[in-house]
Amino acid sequence: MKAKNEVDMTTGKMLGKILFFAIPLMLSGILQLFYNAVNIVVVGRFSGSQYLAAVGSTSSLNSLIVNFFLGLSVGSSVIAARYFGSKDFKGFSRVMHTSIVISVLSGIVVGI
Repeated sequence: MKAKNEVDMTTGKMLGKILFFAIPLMLSGILQLFYNAVNIVVVGRFSGSQYLAAVGSTSSLNSLIVNFFLGLSVGSSVIAARYFGSKDFKGFSRVMHTSIVISVLSGIVVGI
């Protein structure tokens, strides 16, 4: 039985399903832009120009890190979809477990 919030992307018309899948990605990009804008506004209002320059120069680095991990997650979802579409659930499970391990280890490394 199909769950209420489950979307079967292997059958039917694809445009609506792709848009439904892409909306969270677009929203995360918009939230990242808002984060950088608020950072610049707050630092610009309460600190000097040197601090504002530091925030402006590191926002690109922040975007690079976020987009790198976003790309990794999209890439792993493509491989997982391939296994899922071919009904190779053992391969699908391997991909998911590997993705989870890489995500946890990368989060620890970035956190440190």
